[in-house]
Amino acid sequence: MGTRRTDHQLKVESLTRRKECLTCGLNQCYSQFYLKPESRDGRQNKCKRCVFDSHLRNSYGIDATQYHAATHCDACGVAFDSISQRKKHTDHCHSTGRVRGFLCSNCNVAEGHLDSPSLRKLADYKDRTTKTDLRTQT
Repeated sequence: MGTRRTDHQLKVESLTRRKECLTCGLNQCYSQFYLKPESRDGRQNKCKRCVFDSHLRNSYGIDATQYHAATHCDACGVAFDSISQRKKHTDHCHSTGRVRGFLCSNCNVAEGHLDSPSLRKLADYKDRTTKTDLRTQT
């Protein structure tokens, strides 16, 4: 049985060792491949980008270029970027599979509750209490 590698050794290996993606053919560092312990080198044969692109095609029937071209939320217009954690979500109808657009995390969560009776009650509550301030009441 071989010697176990330290976390530091694994991190260095993931940044220095390279392999070629079977889908796109790019030679990339190991960190660009998901782990797959049962494979010979411990990594998947497709790079992370190609795995994601396959997911878009298989799950939503859209081309990766459509996804990557979307730079702003279709609902609120906020820019997608990793700094503000505005993650891009593929908005789709769970019944038909039809893709409606791309939403930020906040809009995606809100959209999921639009048909909820409690959301309508919350909107009514907000309308009723617009001028209420409990701090001024004794």
